[in-house]
Amino acid sequence: MEGERLFRQRCATCHSIEEAGRGSGPSLAGVFGREAGSLEGARYSPAMQEAGLTWDEETLEQFLGNPRDTVPGTTMAVRISDPAQRAAIISFLQNAGNGG
Repeated sequence: MEGERLFRQRCATCHSIEEAGRGSGPSLAGVFGREAGSLEGARYSPAMQEAGLTWDEETLEQFLGNPRDTVPGTTMAVRISDPAQRAAIISFLQNAGNGG
């Protein structure tokens, strides 16, 4: 699956898709419908904690395309400039959050 491959290449250095997964970034298990900056035990920038975003296809598309424009002050540095790669990663995260 292309989304899983891209996730492992571009995201897995910092993020896990396991619920109890730890990394420098928060776990992305069940990210759809989650309020940005709200996962218990994760380290977030003040900007992310105050972003007022709820993660869905649209907000993830914007954020992954340009994190620092979407949430000025975020510590997320990785930018996925290719729309097809963003779509594949978002689809993977959506499916991973639904048990498969």
